[in-house]
Amino acid sequence: MRFLRYAKSRGWIDDIGFEIEEVKERGKSDPFIRALLPNEFRVFLDQISTQRLRAGVYVMVGTGIRISENAALKCQDVPTLSEFHGESYRPRNIVGKGAKEREILWPFSAAKSVWAYHRVERSLALDVLRERITSGKRSLDGSVLQLGIDEKGAPAMLERPDAALWLTEEGEPLSQKRWSKEFTSAQKDVGTHISPHWLRHTYAVVTLSKLIKQQIKMEIAEQKLGSSKTREYFRDPVQEVRTRLGHASTETTMVYLNHIAEHRHILNQAVQDLQRDYLDE
Repeated sequence: MRFLRYAKSRGWIDDIGFEIEEVKERGKSDPFIRALLPNEFRVFLDQISTQRLRAGVYVMVGTGIRISENAALKCQDVPTLSEFHGESYRPRNIVGKGAKEREILWPFSAAKSVWAYHRVERSLALDVLRERITSGKRSLDGSVLQLGIDEKGAPAMLERPDAALWLTEEGEPLSQKRWSKEFTSAQKDVGTHISPHWLRHTYAVVTLSKLIKQQIKMEIAEQKLGSSKTREYFRDPVQEVRTRLGHASTETTMVYLNHIAEHRHILNQAVQDLQRDYLDE
């Protein structure tokens, strides 16, 4: 493992077929956790030159899905913008690690970025694919297209209902290996290492932090209003994040509690929010 880290840092290898951060080293009780700060995320995002990678980054940091789950997304997995009806997120079920189905929450910003990619870059990739098929360079069989009738009633090559969301410039499904290579290329432009798995860590740490803060705020409000109801801190937030991440065990999610950078300020912020929302006249 140390050699792989060293080889990757020296540029001797750019892909090893799996994410190093997902591997638990022997003798270590906790996995490597690394959440990006907002300015780190923005610097990385500003260096991305394609709609596809930009949309993929939005999806992974906005939903917490793994890079393998992102690579396997279908168009039908993404809620349309009209489905939001002014809401900040929409739920969708995906098939994740171990072929287990779970619900993820799509933020509006992530869906908007995906459909922008779908409208331009992905549409151009499909045009290239149609041209390759028409010229005989590629068979229709096994592609994301099938023969059908378009809106004008004319024969056409249309997308399959289960078509892959992410496509190469030639209209082929984008593999997990290709996703890793695109991250490597973007990292060289930024001049620092940013793993796609760090986007998942960022989602977990930020979401868990906000949920805990909100729960403490609710507890203080209930006590101030004379409620005798008690809550068990951290249980519900951890369970919520565990469900979204698809962890088999709550213990796996609990490690993020040790990596909430703002944990010492949660109570102070909750009290300030409470005073502003409930007590200030």
